[in-house]
Amino acid sequence: MDIPVDLPHDVLLLWIAAAEKREEKREEERAEEAEKRAEEAEKRTEEAEKRAEEAEKRTEEAEKRAEEAEKRAEESKQNPERSKILKDINQLRTIEQHKDRKLYYPKQEATAKEVCESIADVAIVFMMVLAVCQAGKTGCMIAIIERLLLSDIQMNPENIFVITGLSDKEWVAQTRQRIPLLESNVIHRTQFKRFAGRVGDLKNAVIIIDECQIASEDKMSIGKLLAETNLKDIKYLKENNINILEFSATPKSTLGDIELWSTCSKVHIMKPGNGYKGHMTMIRDNRLYQAEDLFIDYDPEAGLPEEEEEKRNKKIEPAIAAIRNIKDVIVDRYNSPRHHIVRTPVGPKADTVIGRFRTIFGDGYNYKNCYGGEDQLMEELTKRPEKHTFLFIKEKARCAMTFGNKKCIGILYERIPRKVNNDVIVQGLAGRACGYDVDDGMIVYSNVDSITQYCVMVESDFKERDGYDLKSNKKTYLHPMAKEYPWNNTDGEVVFDADKPVTRRGQDDLDWLILDTEEEANSEIAKLTAKSVQKKRNKRDKNAPKTLCDKDGANPTTEYILNRQWGLAGRTPVRLCPTYDGKWCLYWRPSLIFAKKK
Repeated sequence: MDIPVDLPHDVLLLWIAAAEKREEKREEERAEEAEKRAEEAEKRTEEAEKRAEEAEKRTEEAEKRAEEAEKRAEESKQNPERSKILKDINQLRTIEQHKDRKLYYPKQEATAKEVCESIADVAIVFMMVLAVCQAGKTGCMIAIIERLLLSDIQMNPENIFVITGLSDKEWVAQTRQRIPLLESNVIHRTQFKRFAGRVGDLKNAVIIIDECQIASEDKMSIGKLLAETNLKDIKYLKENNINILEFSATPKSTLGDIELWSTCSKVHIMKPGNGYKGHMTMIRDNRLYQAEDLFIDYDPEAGLPEEEEEKRNKKIEPAIAAIRNIKDVIVDRYNSPRHHIVRTPVGPKADTVIGRFRTIFGDGYNYKNCYGGEDQLMEELTKRPEKHTFLFIKEKARCAMTFGNKKCIGILYERIPRKVNNDVIVQGLAGRACGYDVDDGMIVYSNVDSITQYCVMVESDFKERDGYDLKSNKKTYLHPMAKEYPWNNTDGEVVFDADKPVTRRGQDDLDWLILDTEEEANSEIAKLTAKSVQKKRNKRDKNAPKTLCDKDGANPTTEYILNRQWGLAGRTPVRLCPTYDGKWCLYWRPSLIFAKKK
């Protein structure tokens, strides 16, 4: 610092003080700058280290991908079918992503996870997935297949099958398009012989039965197929990791029969996802109405006496009124043309119904007979109608068929037969009007009572079945006591074992025991009544009373005995009955026994 010498002393002192202060400030600034540079250098060092770590991580990831690619390549060589199926699934996923959709959704994935856990459990061989119409069972099947092939579960991709009791080539084509399996592994009823011939020693397999209620009676196709392929043996299924997985929205007796297996079965309920519109939505949105008979009788032919003609016209008037009502609804509700699907009777009755539509609606509408199969109907539905168009069908468009272009569909009119089958009604045109792409303009005419009862059952997770015709007098292929094609090695697998609690319905004044032998039963009777039954009767009939047996003469189940409580009265407070599984059901009224002892 140069000090000026020509300044007065007091000014010089001030100058020196100011100069020293300036120097101190510069030193502080230099120190701060040095510190800042050090911090920046440290930051650059940290960033360099971070980049080095990221580079190392990328290298590790690249090595991992290379290892995985090498592993996949090796797996592809060893198991090309597995790789092909997974590749096809990813291709389907890409296609759906381009449509801003997912291949499968959380509800389907959650159910798939539960099913795969059941498959991994060696004790379980029977599974059923219950899902309402058009809720996404195909997506669930794909999710199950993908999860199986990506898991540690022992599963041979060549032994994953989708079969159905339907005889339907359209189902085969649609399923092969949607589910990427070996083409020969998607099989409908008429191809069962081919399936039986190629199965051989099946191992690590899943047999998915779509619409399991079709051809489900013991003596029908599926039961015969399982018997011919040696799959009606519980021990064999467990030892070879063979799983039977059923899918249905209307399971009928298959649900009750799968529940008879206590340790080797599992029922899964797949809930629909967000945006689903089903039977309940139709009711809530006033889009469901009672269908009427559109035929009743033929129109009066020429030459009939006037009195007979008047009588016939009066008879068919409800059918004419119903068709007129359809016209009123179309004119009132639709501002643009739509397809309207009507299920007609068969034979010449169909011509009568179609003729009435032509007469009442006139030339301003199109009329097309879609009797050539589901392909013809599906092709018509892809078109945008230039004017309201009636598509007349007969027995097609039931379960396993999905309508596209639903925004162009207006009225769906179901034919109501004399004897209504609830599951046929639910799976009919009403079932085709369910799903995630349902237009609010779709109006369904069907049997309202059938659909209402179905909704009650669905809301209870398929537990409240009394109002819905879910039972049958005939056993299905899954019944433990199937007679035509019986099951082998069922010991300890049936729900009515002695150590398995039975839920009883009816009055509470009932108690019971399930016993292995008649001697044990007689001993318990003696304890209850203080009387030995051996003196009166040394041996009981192994057959139950005829009134308790089924149509084939088989002894009843324990549940049936306890629900019916047959034969209990003041003079006979205790009853003993042989059951279908070789055990003895001892049941009694505690109040009557107590009164007698008193």
